[in-house]
Amino acid sequence: IITGSATPVENKLILTAGEELRAEYLLQRREMGVINIGGKGIITVDGKKYHHIINPETLMPSDYYSSVSIITSSSALADALSTAIFNMEPSEAKSFIESKKGLKVVALTTDGNLEIWEGVPHK
Repeated sequence: IITGSATPVENKLILTAGEELRAEYLLQRREMGVINIGGKGIITVDGKKYHHIINPETLMPSDYYSSVSIITSSSALADALSTAIFNMEPSEAKSFIESKKGLKVVALTTDGNLEIWEGVPHK
């Protein structure tokens, strides 16, 4: 398992990989994708904190989660789902996740609750 995390704040972040990670094309070596959104991506306007992810229906940031982590077989799918789930109310997100195959979600709500949802197991 290869894991990592980076939070560039003031300088450019240059990611390099050694020979053991070399691949002929993007995502060739992926077996699982884990994506997390949340954390320090926050702006403050008139004393109120807002997340940087904008809900396309309201054109404002959603206020349901502080962090959402997606675990699935596809990094691209995990990236798309993390943004979508970040904009769903917890009950809607739970129903959505539980209807999908091979998907796990760990979400921290803005009121401090830790939610863990799992989709339909692979057969």
